Amino acid sequence: MSENKKISYVTKSKLKFNEASYFFKSRNVGFELVQNEAELFEVQTKDPRDIKALVLHKGKQAWDKTGHAALVEYTGLFLSKYGNFPGSLTKHVFNGIGYRGLFRLVDSGDSAIFTSFLAYVDKYGNANVFEGRQEGQIVKPEKLEINAEFPFDQIFVPQEQTISLEELKKEGHDISEEVSYRTASLIRLIQYLKKGVIT
Repeated sequence: MSENKKISYVTKSKLKFNEASYFFKSRNVGFELVQNEAELFEVQTKDPRDIKALVLHKGKQAWDKTGHAALVEYTGLFLSKYGNFPGSLTKHVFNGIGYRGLFRLVDSGDSAIFTSFLAYVDKYGNANVFEGRQEGQIVKPEKLEINAEFPFDQIFVPQEQTISLEELKKEGHDISEEVSYRTASLIRLIQYLKKGVIT
């Protein structure tokens, strides 16, 4: 495949890359994702209105470092009872307090929204952001196992579902955008690329 058809997905997460790569291949997008583990600086905020600007900033960094089309993601959990905290601080909060600390702050049934923002920057430096979001609620399973890559999937039940996002994933890899915030953002990106955008 030509260099013009390659997109560097800048992430250290093999699971995130594999998931995105699977979608690209299964939908015959015509582009190949390659993983790049370059270090990127992430500005932190708890204001959901700032997330789009932050992911664009991260995307421009990725483009500067790779020298060609690049893709980055910003994911956040927004808890209604805390004014949409932790937002883009989600990973840092979890790394600091873990499940034990989290369940001192939230209860089963608390409403939450997960968002995924993908910034795609083409080879000319033109950037677009694709958002996926999913409303749902927090649940506390009887048994919690640390999942460093997707720690919240087992405690988040999407709206109109009865089991967690992790359990839904186990039932089938290609879960719908109505269930998964990450799937929704990937599908919007793929639809954009299929319109014939030159990378």
